[in-house]
Amino acid sequence: MMYDRNMEEKLWKVMDRLISHGHQAYIVGGAVRDILLDKRPKDYDICTDARPKDVIAIFSDLDMFKSGLKHGTVTIVIDHEPFEITTFRKDGPYRDGRHPDHVYFSDDVLDDLKRRDFTINAILMDIDEKIVDPLGGRNDILQRCIRAIGDPYVRFKEDHLRILRAIRFKAELDFVIDKKTEEAMFIEKDALKEISNERMADEFIKMVKSNDLKIFDRYRDILGVFIKYSKDVIDYRQSNDLRVRLALLFKDEPAQLEKLFLGKKMTREIKELIAYQNYEDDDLTLIFSKVDPELFISFIGILKGLDLSQVYDEIKAYIVNEKTLAIKANELMDMGYKGKRLGLIKKDLVKRILAQDLKNTHDDIMTYLKEVL
Repeated sequence: MMYDRNMEEKLWKVMDRLISHGHQAYIVGGAVRDILLDKRPKDYDICTDARPKDVIAIFSDLDMFKSGLKHGTVTIVIDHEPFEITTFRKDGPYRDGRHPDHVYFSDDVLDDLKRRDFTINAILMDIDEKIVDPLGGRNDILQRCIRAIGDPYVRFKEDHLRILRAIRFKAELDFVIDKKTEEAMFIEKDALKEISNERMADEFIKMVKSNDLKIFDRYRDILGVFIKYSKDVIDYRQSNDLRVRLALLFKDEPAQLEKLFLGKKMTREIKELIAYQNYEDDDLTLIFSKVDPELFISFIGILKGLDLSQVYDEIKAYIVNEKTLAIKANELMDMGYKGKRLGLIKKDLVKRILAQDLKNTHDDIMTYLKEVL
């Protein structure tokens, strides 16, 4: 089994302290799933029958965060590493399609497991590394199957986002989705309209970062409740750059990128790639001056099967914008270009370089400036 040994030592100390105070303690959720898949967990969650007030008292000598107390979670910090400790619980009714109105603490770990989303996320490991698996999640991992716990319709009505989480887990883990679970996903898909775009965007971005392209065709009707993307899904796996992947996926639907909350800079960069997808050769100098050449070469290479790297090498001496001029602003100021004149000379230099009347080299620019002074 794969662990971060440094993390493991701290983990066992946390569990041992809970146990020494008479409580149960298990690793639960994604960490156990990853261990069984021989992957290194990113973090570890611990569940216990200890109530939050008891957890706070037991770990009173450590830094902790109590922001999750409403849901029974206390986060303790050991050497800058956070560990979430959550009390076994039952959930009350889910009225908003995302969170239970109330949680009820329990002494039975099975109550806690039954309220989770999928069997592969409802497996326990005790301090002796023994797997505790009352819901059959380990077998589903062996079968590489994503299966809702209990009635999938109930699970998806409780938390609508679980529909997208199922697709995301399928993409990330290369699993299949259980037939009944998948049927419920399609039937309940319109419930996604009640979920915030921010939460759906987070799941969608994780899907794009995976290498499973088939999900975008198979689950188009589900994903389409949230976002529309190109009808023909380009195989973007040659690039690991999220901007290139999204440009290819949304090449016919650039306006939809606003739903992904990527930030102004990244959204602009992706939209620029899309805007220039049907470029003319004469436009390349200007295009390379506006967009990241490496990104555009990768984007066009995948989209059209063309290698623009040689073209770029031939014209890069004429590729420029005001920020990439081969002469510094302070040099221009020393030559007397200040205020409005500084802005005007920068624009003039860029215009001449893009027209290929001048190369973007320090020597060529200085020669030109001496001529016009």
